[in-house]
Amino acid sequence: MVDVDNTNTEKLSAETRENFGAEWSPDGRKIAYISDRGATGQEDNVDIRIVNLSDDDSEQLTKSPAFKTDLEWSPDGNRIAYISRSTKTYCYSGKQKKNDKSEIWVMNFNGSGKDRLLSIPYNYGTIHDLKWSPDGSGIAFVWVPNVKVGWKNADIYLVDVPEMEAVKNEDKN
Repeated sequence: MVDVDNTNTEKLSAETRENFGAEWSPDGRKIAYISDRGATGQEDNVDIRIVNLSDDDSEQLTKSPAFKTDLEWSPDGNRIAYISRSTKTYCYSGKQKKNDKSEIWVMNFNGSGKDRLLSIPYNYGTIHDLKWSPDGSGIAFVWVPNVKVGWKNADIYLVDVPEMEAVKNEDKN
C-alpha cells in the first residue's frame, strides 16, 4: 500500500512470487488478490487470497489447480466473483489443450459456498472482465469467441447470480 504522496509504503503480501489483480473490499477493510504462493513448479496454479488490513493476515480462499483471474467483490462485500481457467496459456497465445475451459465462479468472502455460474470450453472462446451489477443480482462479462482473432470479435454478456446463503461480512476488528 502506498500513500498518495508516495512517502509511506507497506508491503501487504508475504509472497515473493507473482501477485496481481488486487481489489479493495467495498468497506475498505480487506484486499483480495491473486497469487501463485505455494504453487512452485505449477505455473497454471494461482489462487485467490485475502488480506485483512487490520492485522495484515493473509488467507488463501481458493485451492484448485487452475489459473484464477478477474476477481471482483460484490457491491455488499459478502461475495467475490472470479474467473477460473484451466491454463493461462490460452489467454495469451490462443493455444489450447483438450478439455480446457474458462469459468465464472462466485464464493462467499471467506472462501465458502463456491458456485460455478458458467463454463465455456476454450474452443468456444474465453471470458474476461467481470463486473457486478449495482444490486448484486448479475455479472456482466466480456466473451471473446476466438482469441486468435483478437478482441475485435468480443461481446458483452450478462449472467444472473442466484441467491446464495451468504456469510455476512462483519469484521470484529
